Amino acid sequence: MKLIVGLGNPGETYSGTRHNAGKLFVQFLAESLGLRDFTEKRKLKASVAQVDWSGCRTVLAWPETFMNLSGESVRQLLAAYGCDPECDMLVVVDDLDLPFGKVRLRAEGSDGGHKGLRSIQALLGTKRFARLRIGIGRPARFEQGSGPAESVEEFVLSRFKKSEEKELRRIFSGIAEGCAFWIQGQSTLALNYINSIKQTT
Repeated sequence: MKLIVGLGNPGETYSGTRHNAGKLFVQFLAESLGLRDFTEKRKLKASVAQVDWSGCRTVLAWPETFMNLSGESVRQLLAAYGCDPECDMLVVVDDLDLPFGKVRLRAEGSDGGHKGLRSIQALLGTKRFARLRIGIGRPARFEQGSGPAESVEEFVLSRFKKSEEKELRRIFSGIAEGCAFWIQGQSTLALNYINSIKQTT
């Protein structure tokens, strides 16, 4: 059993926002695999769906907690489906420090200031689980370079532009292809494939 978790904030207010890039990817992946219905499981504090993918039973999920409480849901998901975080779980998140369109898969690492990852690492007591970061960039600056045109908080809670949505789907498609290697236990192939996805210039 494999578990892919896309982080985000719940509710319509946050639907489609940059901070929900992880959740958006899981929704895209579900759609591409023909999944239409997710079930909200209150005990797990998550919405989940299961699918046989590349010969492996796979759980797709997103927490129904707010981002900074993601660990509560992830811990329950791991227990419910008997998954080992080190080899069975992939967490997908947004990343301010990567330019829009850049993606990075790592087998383990720090939280990088991401509150969702921080919560998961704190409650699991380990940094040893795969995480996929999707670059959303940072807010544009004024021409004179005196400061950001909008705050970071405003930026991450804003929605993607139409042109960005189209590019995201291209990126998500590439990530999904790479995740198929990860599902099959070919972690090195997955790393090389996903980390080589090119940004559109």
